[in-house]
Amino acid sequence: MRATKILIWVLAALALWWPAVPAAAEPTTPAPGGSGVIDAAEFVALLQAHDGGVLVLDADVVLDADPPWWASYGSIYAYLTAPTVVVLGDHGITVTESTMLVVDGPGLVLTGSGAVTPLLTLAGMLDAANLQIEATGVGAVAVRTVGTVNLVGLRILAPGEDAVAVSAAGQLLIARCEVVGGRSAVVGESADTDVVIDGSTVSPDVPGTQIIGREAVPQHRIQENGVTVPVGLSQEDVELTFKFDHPVLHYYLLDVERQAAAESHPQPGVCEVPPLDTSVPGEHVVRCWPVDVPPWFPIDLPDVEIPLHVIDPSKPFLTRAMPSGDGISVSYYARMWDAESLTLWYSTDDGESWQSLGEVEDAFVGNGSAFAPSEKLPHNRVYLFRLEVDDGEYAGLSNTLAFSFYDSDPDSGDVGGDRTGADRFPIADPDLPGDGQPSGPPFGAGPGSPPASPDPGPTIPPAASPPPSKVPSSPGTAGAASAGSGGETGGRTVSGRPLVNVIADPGSSVADETDLPDDDPTPGASQTSQPFQPLQPSSPDVPSVKPEDPNPPPGESPAAPSAIPWLVAATGFAVLALSAAAFWVRRRRL
Repeated sequence: MRATKILIWVLAALALWWPAVPAAAEPTTPAPGGSGVIDAAEFVALLQAHDGGVLVLDADVVLDADPPWWASYGSIYAYLTAPTVVVLGDHGITVTESTMLVVDGPGLVLTGSGAVTPLLTLAGMLDAANLQIEATGVGAVAVRTVGTVNLVGLRILAPGEDAVAVSAAGQLLIARCEVVGGRSAVVGESADTDVVIDGSTVSPDVPGTQIIGREAVPQHRIQENGVTVPVGLSQEDVELTFKFDHPVLHYYLLDVERQAAAESHPQPGVCEVPPLDTSVPGEHVVRCWPVDVPPWFPIDLPDVEIPLHVIDPSKPFLTRAMPSGDGISVSYYARMWDAESLTLWYSTDDGESWQSLGEVEDAFVGNGSAFAPSEKLPHNRVYLFRLEVDDGEYAGLSNTLAFSFYDSDPDSGDVGGDRTGADRFPIADPDLPGDGQPSGPPFGAGPGSPPASPDPGPTIPPAASPPPSKVPSSPGTAGAASAGSGGETGGRTVSGRPLVNVIADPGSSVADETDLPDDDPTPGASQTSQPFQPLQPSSPDVPSVKPEDPNPPPGESPAAPSAIPWLVAATGFAVLALSAAAFWVRRRRL
């Protein structure tokens, strides 16, 4: 009995002490203007409170998120509804190794000195749309990367005297960015720093880096398949079909030397649907163009012409041929339930001869679609498909649908470009000699030359994007930006009707390039034969800053809640269970 009382007192003390532990660990981070560090929760709250305005910070920001057990990164999300500016002064933002910062919205600018500490120290991951980082100080560093880091779709400016845009301590990929530094665009902090500049505008030039130039081409399947609507559909419904079923344009960003993997790039777009007579079947063309392209966008996104098929729905019609898993799928406009005999014909010689797809091993031809395994069909040619229905409501012969089927199609599992017989996406012959130097003209003056005169752009991005800025692409300077949100027509109108959005093609998987055709005359290679030469700062004013400690000293930012309370609770429950079991055994013996 005495032991039971002691146990009850011990459990009561544990129960009283347990709630006090997490309460002591609740964040008490000082607000901006104090001398402490701003943590993730407070930073996101401040961004949302100043959404669409200017936020001035008087403390460093440390973004540190614990990843869940199933992931490598913990995510911090910041969603903005209007262009926002964060003024850091002499302070900076640190994203720790285990953290991914996601910023979405019409525009965010981080600006400040950058001379005391980099504006952004990135050891984790960054996923940001319409983000500009501008360091204005002398000897400034705009961004410092630690470890293996990808910078994608950013504008990074450090135009001041002896200023560096990006200081890299580790492996760095700069993709679809504009990077401008007063003295240097990129500085390597050690001899083993490896930098890849992929589809970006970089000034001054960074000697010794691997440079990949990019050009944009519309994803070609939508131009092969088009959009199909039945006769009798109103003009408004046709426009709504483009607007709601196809919200954005999709492009392939192809390596101009056809050595690196293609990238898929979505961009908001609008379409001009011409006046239609949908009372009879016919063929039309809808012209679309990209919008919300940042003014610094370093690659031309071409307009897209999409075929529009107005069809008689009582006749057979092939709407789509696409890669599907390990084969090719062909879709019909209508499912022909009452058809007892139908044949899907295909031709590989431009219609000179036709074979039945049903005779291909493991192929399937149904009443609404067909499928054939890709390994059973010859590659590197253009297929023509047409459907013949012998009986039932849909009896007749369908349209002829083309499908390009090349190993180098970006959506085929290999990479390089579509080979439609006309060298639409020409591919370099790796056997032809190249100069072994970075492709394209130099990005700008070298480290010893006067710095380029960049256009820093507006400090606060405009609420509405200007018309697309199209810069002719060239090897080494082509790139792409992250897609924005919203819709800006660039001043184009269509007979007083509102313009609608459209997609050029659904996204596709992209793999590494293999088995490239060897019949293309384009020479060259897209990477250098010499290692990246790190550019050490020429002035002690350019700092080499380590990431801030995510757990500052006591009094600045308290530590995260401890796991001790959970251990105490588990121990208490275990003791209680054992005591109950012992009491039950004792009663049974008595």
